[in-house]
Amino acid sequence: MSVVVTMLWVSMFCCMILLSINFGAGMYAYYGLKLNHTPSVTVLRYYLSPVWDVIDILFLGVVLYIADFLPLVMKDYGEPLLFPAVFVVILLIGRAMIHLFWKKQLFSSRGLSLAYGLTGIICAVIMTAVLTISEGGYLFFSGGHMVLDVSVLLTSFYFWAVTLLAAISVFYISAIYLLFLSKKSGNERAAEKFRSYALVWSVPTLLSSALIFIALERHNPEHFNRILDLSGYFLLSLVFYMLAVTYIFWKRYYGWAFFFVLCQYFFAFCGYGISHLPYLLYPYIKVHPFTTWQVGALSLLSALLLSILIPLFILRIRRVPVSRKSRHGEN
Repeated sequence: MSVVVTMLWVSMFCCMILLSINFGAGMYAYYGLKLNHTPSVTVLRYYLSPVWDVIDILFLGVVLYIADFLPLVMKDYGEPLLFPAVFVVILLIGRAMIHLFWKKQLFSSRGLSLAYGLTGIICAVIMTAVLTISEGGYLFFSGGHMVLDVSVLLTSFYFWAVTLLAAISVFYISAIYLLFLSKKSGNERAAEKFRSYALVWSVPTLLSSALIFIALERHNPEHFNRILDLSGYFLLSLVFYMLAVTYIFWKRYYGWAFFFVLCQYFFAFCGYGISHLPYLLYPYIKVHPFTTWQVGALSLLSALLLSILIPLFILRIRRVPVSRKSRHGEN
């Protein structure tokens, strides 16, 4: 497997997790305000920050920069693939601006909180559209250029199955992380609320994942057959899912539960990615096992490592200040 493709896939996974937590937290902030549930709003108030939105934009930019190095992607197929990414960047910038106005009102505006949360869900759906397009059947040549057939995309059963899973995963992943964060901060009432959210979204997560396989079999039988050959990845994903839900149901080891959720999505993501190869875009773009590095590989590697380590480091160190502030806010 190409080193560049492997790194791109890993960075995409990290980006997916970080964005899911942030996007879901925005919607849960709206729910907290609407239900007047002060404990959960207290945790989210100190968790959410415009800094996160800036990191999201930078992280996504690095992923796009890496994609630019892949052979033929930008040469012949760049426009239809980059359009969703550019739209997401615009939404993220608008989301950051909404957050600044919302913060000035001390997180009390339900309208701004709803706009902040919805833009996150829309971003998640648009980003997953790129994975949907990669399965083929949505692009065609017109005037010597590759064009995306939006009408075919929006009427595709596979597209809506992926969209459903993306939206549900945002709520599921973020609920479990916020449950862990609330427990670490000593905010028991918020922890109980996020625990209920995590359990509620766990069932749709499983059902929507099963729906993906049904939709993929109809849309791309070749890829589906390769997934069957790599079923071990998805069985491991299911095991980690069951472990995470069990710990949450037992009200214990929330940190391990969040770790198991990361493993759940990591193995599913790897299984999907490996089975997708050698195609990057069915049936047009293939990547060969020994794709050579291009000019600037060292700077590319440095940017990639920083893009992964810095957000994960911030994710880790924010537990301490959130813990202190949320205790103070709850008291």
